[in-house]
Amino acid sequence: MRDLFRSLPPNATKRFPGQSLQQAAEIAASKGLPALNTHTVNSHLTKIATLFNSAVREEWIEKNPATGLAIEESRATRRFSRSFMVCG
Repeated sequence: MRDLFRSLPPNATKRFPGQSLQQAAEIAASKGLPALNTHTVNSHLTKIATLFNSAVREEWIEKNPATGLAIEESRATRRFSRSFMVCG
């Protein structure tokens, strides 16, 4: 799942309507399109993990399969993204 998200381009479902995410990732790779930002991938993975956590609490599943899927951002990426934060 994590590798799939890492290979998707931004707006994959809009760019490739009617295609599965796997197909969209393959098309994007063949066209040399840039992949999703690490922060965006982690955001998607967090949402999926939250869904599975609810399923664990409701005892629909025993274990969250999305635990530990987050990607660690490099220091340079974090430093770069912080430089664009707006302080209020």
